[in-house]
Amino acid sequence: MIRDKVKQAQDRQRSYEDNCRRPLEFVEGDHVFLKVTPRLRLKGPFKSLLLDAIEIESDLTFEPLPSRIVGKEIKVLRNKEIPLVKVQWDVTHPGDATWELESEMQDAYPHLFRLG
Repeated sequence: MIRDKVKQAQDRQRSYEDNCRRPLEFVEGDHVFLKVTPRLRLKGPFKSLLLDAIEIESDLTFEPLPSRIVGKEIKVLRNKEIPLVKVQWDVTHPGDATWELESEMQDAYPHLFRLG
C-alpha cells in the first residue's frame, strides 16, 4: 500500500515536470544563460557561439587552463600541513581564482612555477 502511494506521487510529480519541460534549440547569436562548473563561477547571459569555435569534450566538458599563480598558503591541520596555491584560471575573467593543491598543480602545470 505504501509503495503504491509513493509510486502514485512519483508519477504525479513526473507528469508535472514533463509538462513544464520543452526541447531547447539555439541558433548562433541567440542570448542564452550559461552556468558552468563551480570551479569557474561563470554565470550570466552570454551570446551563443558555434560549437566548432570551442573545444568541448564528448561528454560536454572542457578543461580550463591556468594562467598564473596569484598566492600561496599552507593549510595547517592537527598533525598535517597542506601547501596550497591560488590559481588564476583565465585571463578573460580576472576575478576567477581557486585554491588548489600545490603538488597537483606542479605535476600538471610545471611552467607556472618556473622563476622569471
